[in-house]
Amino acid sequence: EAVLVTWGILLDGSKVLIHITLGHKESQASWVEHFRSLIQRGLANPLTVTSDGAPGCIAAIEATWPQAERIRCWVHKMKNVLEKMPEDQQEEVKPLLIDVRDAPNHPAGEQRAAALIAELEQRGLHAAAACLTDDLAASLAHLQLPARHRKAVRTTNLCERSFVEQRRRAKVIPRFRSEKECLKLVFASLWRASERWKNVKFTKLERAELERYIQARRADGFEVRSLITAA
Repeated sequence: EAVLVTWGILLDGSKVLIHITLGHKESQASWVEHFRSLIQRGLANPLTVTSDGAPGCIAAIEATWPQAERIRCWVHKMKNVLEKMPEDQQEEVKPLLIDVRDAPNHPAGEQRAAALIAELEQRGLHAAAACLTDDLAASLAHLQLPARHRKAVRTTNLCERSFVEQRRRAKVIPRFRSEKECLKLVFASLWRASERWKNVKFTKLERAELERYIQARRADGFEVRSLITAA
């Protein structure tokens, strides 16, 4: 079974563990139920939602919060692109992927991505080029945010690092006697990790940039109350 986890970044910059549920698998139905539970508990519209490339999760995000800015996790994206090329080329291409991810603004990111895709095609790395092209708009969406927020929202790795510890603990257990036992282990590990999460620190200028971005989204008719949610 899948354990579905959501964490968020609030307007004051604090990072919080929001929700954990069990899903039969990472299907759209499981994620929709997970997100609806968040809404029923009072979660307001998030400004952005970050996820990996799981189709069920992406479909659930777009169905639940169609106006939120959906962001594709760069840790997963880079891993997927690099796995589709020979090892002897990965070290050379990885800095180029980072260059796209860390572009100074959204137009520059689009230009760098287009140039890298063309270079991959020229090298005959068609699968890697197709992987980078897939869902490219979501991969570059973080570049539309103020610079301070980009590093925090471009990946789901904050929670996924904790999954390694959970797997290590689960390996020494022959089996769980119930779903509740598994969920308690995951919750305890994530809760302990969340107590060490560092806040995103905003300067007055960065907070003003964020407020301008939020006001622009509100002008488009999207009522934003919470800042960022990652799943």
